[in-house]
Amino acid sequence: MFVLLNTNSKSKTMKAIFFASFLAIVLVNTWAQEKDSSGLSLNLGADVVSRYIWRGQANSSSPAIQPTLSLNYKNISFGSWASYTTSNNDLQEVDLFLTYKIGGFTVGLNDYFMSSDSLDDLYFNWKNKETGHTLEPFITYSEIAGTPLSLTAAVFAYGDDLDENEDNYYSSYLELSFAKTLGNIDYNIFCGGTFGKGYYADDMNIVNVGITLTKTIEITPSFSLPCNGSFVINPSTENVFVVFGITF
Repeated sequence: MFVLLNTNSKSKTMKAIFFASFLAIVLVNTWAQEKDSSGLSLNLGADVVSRYIWRGQANSSSPAIQPTLSLNYKNISFGSWASYTTSNNDLQEVDLFLTYKIGGFTVGLNDYFMSSDSLDDLYFNWKNKETGHTLEPFITYSEIAGTPLSLTAAVFAYGDDLDENEDNYYSSYLELSFAKTLGNIDYNIFCGGTFGKGYYADDMNIVNVGITLTKTIEITPSFSLPCNGSFVINPSTENVFVVFGITF
């Protein structure tokens, strides 16, 4: 799921990558999607966030740039998402995803990849008790019965999700969300939890409660920036976070 960098030279490199990526994404903003007559489309974009918070877990203490790219055909999408921060003490992440949408349901598989200087994690090592990959099948039911409610269920099924005896936790996650628009602001209220001990908590618990607000700010008549802010509480760890982000 994450890559940990530990040297000063790598810190400088990460900062250079961060700002170079930021400028590149601004330049290609008008080319965010290309589509041909066959129905194939390419998507490219990124978020810049003040801090990387995921499912109630703090995965960075510094700003992060989070690029995403995907190839889409009809209801199928395959792509990659990553998170890179400016601090050499933070975790860096590179993921793959495959999704299929049918009606209000989306089923998919996430591949989270992590590595660190202290571990011999290689990208092509898929041995269950050695790999830095974690595979997570998931299903999302959107706009349940025509309401603004959505439900996501996911579980770590293979890979880097081991307890002290090197047995899989099979960490689970279930989230209910409510999304609507008020005026010119979209809002999403969410509550997520886990069914047992694992990555998210030491026992069955609520780990991710909060609200995200999104508003598009017009910079010029042809260029707008969607901005978002989130207030997140993790009742299990009693942590609270406020995050600001910009989407390109």
